[in-house]
Amino acid sequence: MVDVSEGIRERPPVLVYVANQKVAAQLCNILGKHEFALKHIDDRHKFTEELRQNRYAAIVTNTAQIAEARKHARKPIINYEIFVHDRPDEDNRPRIHFDTAAFVQRIRFHVAD
Repeated sequence: MVDVSEGIRERPPVLVYVANQKVAAQLCNILGKHEFALKHIDDRHKFTEELRQNRYAAIVTNTAQIAEARKHARKPIINYEIFVHDRPDEDNRPRIHFDTAAFVQRIRFHVAD
């Protein structure tokens, strides 16, 4: 569990519910650079406990966790996987691209500045 809200200006925090530690770290890094308060959780039980506090503006997760998030949360749920695109490189080989600008814009839409 990662909490990087300390020292960041007051915004409702974003809850990152992603089991893959590498992906979660990348998402938290992106959100932290854009000064979002956030918390990362990878455990189902801790996720439901956190949601009981009702302090999150939005939840970031993946396709596999959407149904679970909807079951427990009444907040906007952002599926980070919709921002992942295949783009060919200069040799026409597939290359994965994460649309950071669109991702951050979607988060800002749900988290009032």
